[in-house]
Amino acid sequence: MLKKRVIAIKTVNDNHSFLDKKFKSHIQVLKKMNIQQLQEHWRRVLKTSEVVGAFWALVTHPLANEDMIRGAYGDIHMMSHLSGAGNRADLKQLKTAQKDLYELKKEAKMWQNRFQKSSIEREALRKDLSQSQEKNNTLSRDLSYLQGVISELVKKNSEQHRQQLELQLNKLKQKLRSYEKGYLAQGEQIESLKKELNNDVVNTISTLATSNALAIQPDAEIQEDAIPNDCQECPFGKDDINDSLCGRCILYVGGRKSLSHRLRALVEQKEGIFLYHDGGLEKSTQELATMLNQTDVVVFPVDCVSHKAYWQLKKSCKKSGKTYKILNTSSLTAFSNILLELSNEERLSLRQ
Repeated sequence: MLKKRVIAIKTVNDNHSFLDKKFKSHIQVLKKMNIQQLQEHWRRVLKTSEVVGAFWALVTHPLANEDMIRGAYGDIHMMSHLSGAGNRADLKQLKTAQKDLYELKKEAKMWQNRFQKSSIEREALRKDLSQSQEKNNTLSRDLSYLQGVISELVKKNSEQHRQQLELQLNKLKQKLRSYEKGYLAQGEQIESLKKELNNDVVNTISTLATSNALAIQPDAEIQEDAIPNDCQECPFGKDDINDSLCGRCILYVGGRKSLSHRLRALVEQKEGIFLYHDGGLEKSTQELATMLNQTDVVVFPVDCVSHKAYWQLKKSCKKSGKTYKILNTSSLTAFSNILLELSNEERLSLRQ
């Protein structure tokens, strides 16, 4: 028993000597410090990594009392807890980092496979490009050869080719003259048909006007003489001619559809023909083109007509030489003024 105790004491003394030797520098620093300096030094050391050597120098210092040693031990104990928590946090971060590393390696492998696949495709494209360039060079040589052959053929056959072209040109000129003759003949035929149509319209209007005159004035004396073709004498009398359209056809485009029957009444009162088109709301623009061929004067208000119909009317009237009148408003007064203007124009044309 005594022998074991002696051995234990000897072991403690050996350990004590070993630690004194290992932390000699820390012991030398604390050797001349008082209690207050020791406490301040210990608080500073806790913020650094030299805690072990300072702790041994403190607990072996002659002035270190029991409270100071117990406090230092408590500080070391708390540091062990903090170190354990830090180690656990480090382990958690390590696991997260390892997981991220695995994902990065997986993604890197994927991109590596893509890169290898792209390299293979790029190499195949490079080979195709090389082959295409070789084919292109071959075609370029063949083209140069063919151009030389063509140049020789052109030199040999230029005169013969020129004669053939002149012959074809003369044939085309003959066809063109034939087409021009046919076009002129068709134009004359169209003008003749227009004159016949105008004569038919005038005769029809004159007949209707005469019937209206008989119905309105049953006791009036009717002239039985024929009406000359130049319409110098009007069947409606000299008083009515000043306010008559003499059978002219008026096409009214746009405006308010509810007023169309009143516009028609105004035109027919002046012995004219009234046609109406809504400007494309319900009726088609193709029908408008057909009606333009039948009319003498086109009237349309700018405040109540579509832009498409407006430009189509102006273009068609200028192309066909039709007279067109533009109203500032779609009112009855504006339309009546236009009819009066047309009646005056008709009266002046008859006097001339």
